[in-house]
Amino acid sequence: MIAQAPGIAYIHEPFHVNHDPGICNASFENWFSYITDANQGLFADALQRTLSFKYNLGDAVRSGRSKEYRDIAYEYLKFSFCRLMRYRPLIKDPIAIFSAQWLASRFNMDVVILIRHPAAFVSSLK
Repeated sequence: MIAQAPGIAYIHEPFHVNHDPGICNASFENWFSYITDANQGLFADALQRTLSFKYNLGDAVRSGRSKEYRDIAYEYLKFSFCRLMRYRPLIKDPIAIFSAQWLASRFNMDVVILIRHPAAFVSSLK
């Protein structure tokens, strides 16, 4: 629902180990990466590009994934539009939980943590 607000653009799980390299070209080798000031050099620039809606077109094309060029073009145009319209990024990524403090301090993010009831999660998988 938050992503439906005017001026907000949704970015889906850039911390995922198999994420679209066009959206975020950071290399997350492990699930639930813990980013701090000590290791931010590996991730900060890539995440800054993502938050600035700068799609990595070359990385997306070179990724060798089975993603169709139509999907790559759509994401590129969507990011360009969001950057042009100065939209505020909304990242939904449960995998970034351990890096929430760093994201808040480094990028001045407002962090919201929602915890679902375990039965509700299981029900959503059915």
